[in-house]
Amino acid sequence: MATRRTVSLLMLLIIVTTTLAACGGEKLAGTEAVTLTDLPSGFGRGFGEASLEKRPANLATGQPAPDFRIVLNDGRYVNLSELQGRPVIINFWATWCPPCRAEMPDLVRAYEAYDDLVVLAANVEEPIGTVSPFADQFRMSMPIVLDPDGALQNLYQVSAMPTSYFIDRDGNIAAIWRGLMTPDVLADMLAQIL
Repeated sequence: MATRRTVSLLMLLIIVTTTLAACGGEKLAGTEAVTLTDLPSGFGRGFGEASLEKRPANLATGQPAPDFRIVLNDGRYVNLSELQGRPVIINFWATWCPPCRAEMPDLVRAYEAYDDLVVLAANVEEPIGTVSPFADQFRMSMPIVLDPDGALQNLYQVSAMPTSYFIDRDGNIAAIWRGLMTPDVLADMLAQIL
């Protein structure tokens, strides 16, 4: 009985440690196309998949954000580069990630509060049948990008979830945040791109 309890406690410790390590917060330094006039009303909630061209060597603040294309649920395309002139958050998340669940309401509120802010909620490697109930539960009004094979995750070198990239109006990476964003952290990051 004591051995079973010890094994259970060790398993719980491993799970908690792995979750904290994977989701810990860390601030790092530093075709038809939808036109900007179609956004945000034509760019609201929808499920789309991302495609990309090539992966940069390293991503850092101050560098141009790698471009990719989103196929919206109505068949239209949007390239990230076409959103230049608007602040963009790319938030990588998964339904099984507790910190992702915790920060999602704040991201939804930010998206709804700022008219020109684009929030791309990039779900990593989960099917639409898993993502859709999550999106409904959190009333996600922003575009949801499905990344079923992890291509966008690899392009943006995401190793922990949640991870958020804050892209300024010039299309450059202004900030990268790995781990749970508290409302204060989100406000600080938004101040860098709004």
